Amino acid sequence: MSTLLNLSEDGPRPEDTVVLQLPPSRRKKAERQDETLALRVPRPEELTGTAVGTRHNPDETLALRIVEPGAAERGSAEPVPLPEDPLDELAERLADVCARAVHPFEIAAVLESDGLTDEQAAVRYGRTDSFSIAEELFARTERRHPAPPEPHDPWQADPLRTVLRGLLFALPGLAYLPTARFLQSAGAGSALALTALVGWGLNQALAHRAYAWRSLGARAAVGRSLLRGGLTATALGTGAAALAGADSAVLLFAAGQSLYLASATVLLVTRRAKRLMGALAPTTAGAAAAIAVDLPNWLRIAGPALSLALAAVFAGIEIVQRLKAGDRTPEAGVPLADSLPHGLFGFAVGALVITASFGDPWRPAVPGGASAAVALTLTMGLAEWLLFRFRSRSVTALHTSTTADQFRNRTDRTLAGLIAGYLAALAVLGTGAGLLWTGALPGPVQLAGLLLLGALLWTALLLQVFGAVWPPALICTAAAVAESTAGALDPAWATPARLVATGLAVGALVLAARARTGRITAHR
Repeated sequence: MSTLLNLSEDGPRPEDTVVLQLPPSRRKKAERQDETLALRVPRPEELTGTAVGTRHNPDETLALRIVEPGAAERGSAEPVPLPEDPLDELAERLADVCARAVHPFEIAAVLESDGLTDEQAAVRYGRTDSFSIAEELFARTERRHPAPPEPHDPWQADPLRTVLRGLLFALPGLAYLPTARFLQSAGAGSALALTALVGWGLNQALAHRAYAWRSLGARAAVGRSLLRGGLTATALGTGAAALAGADSAVLLFAAGQSLYLASATVLLVTRRAKRLMGALAPTTAGAAAAIAVDLPNWLRIAGPALSLALAAVFAGIEIVQRLKAGDRTPEAGVPLADSLPHGLFGFAVGALVITASFGDPWRPAVPGGASAAVALTLTMGLAEWLLFRFRSRSVTALHTSTTADQFRNRTDRTLAGLIAGYLAALAVLGTGAGLLWTGALPGPVQLAGLLLLGALLWTALLLQVFGAVWPPALICTAAAVAESTAGALDPAWATPARLVATGLAVGALVLAARARTGRITAHR
């Protein structure tokens, strides 16, 4: 078969294309990659049929090129380089697809989705079909599988927010500085400690109930819960001080303390921490002034009284806004039993902190023991930030670990590292508070008790974050009961019993935390 190819005068056009198709007997052989078709110009005698026994060299090929008119006669025609393979442009355009592909069929699917037919594959790229193009692209492209996307981490903590939270726990204690001269009566310390203990326990349960109602979308129920619970906690805290035999000044301070704890709970649950910080500004200013100069009695009372009034007003505004929502209360509701472990935990931890800081009926307060309470309150913001860090690192370990054992080992190392970091910060603050309080370094027994109490508190909060509320409540309650019982039996046992009971409680909480956080399902 012979074909005459005529090129148009104004250059190649789409129709100036010849498709060479092999006969069926040769087609399968030609699909081998090592087989090449050679284009050869026959001699004249071959076309006329006069050549006999002529042997042809199979290595001879013919390169066709287009030159300017008359260039051949002038002998100045330069060789024209062959055009680039059109497959190069396609490989560049589909570079990402080819690099991610694990089989040529994936590339072929993309080519066919773009509408590439077998005829277009032959005309445009000189290949038989899209599959041959895909195989060649797959062979010439290096595999570059993309890295998995970064996992979404919802546990990014705001450092400023955690510092603010720490100050919110510590600043209310400044109210004792300007009002200390009014709280000198016998039994004042016990009455105020009992009031604080009642407030911690009841407001812990109140916060849980408010959060539970909020998770159900019941704004009016949140308002009713905060109103009733806040008034109940205030009344019971004041009543506890009265039963302890407080005089009028101490009883008035206990009532204000109970009302403040309830108001602070409302503002923290409703995410109004900045308003609470603003309400504490008069107390902070009054405490600073009382340290600098000798203030008259009415001015000493003014700062804490103004802070209490602002906190109560801000809390009342939040409650009224939710009561006006008027939405229906969900039928399921929030059972009181669900809040029981939270209240029990508040009472137990409150008892442990008060005993370590201010003593108990069987053991007098350690000199400078109140610095332990100051150090603990100052580290509450750091404790919250470290809880967020644990959740964040657990999410990372969940997406990067390949086995359950590897994940557990990573969470164990994270748990140990964060506890060590928290205790280091607590030791520094405890030492500094002791120096400011007494002018001397705290003793090793006092510092050990503070660190054990901090480890207990942080590990218990970690378990609560993961939904385990009963283990920390029961363990902390058992430690508080054991410590109190030992002191009642023999005052000489009070300090050793406190160290042993707190240490055993810390060990039990760490084991419970490892069992809880080491499960992959607990982090989803």
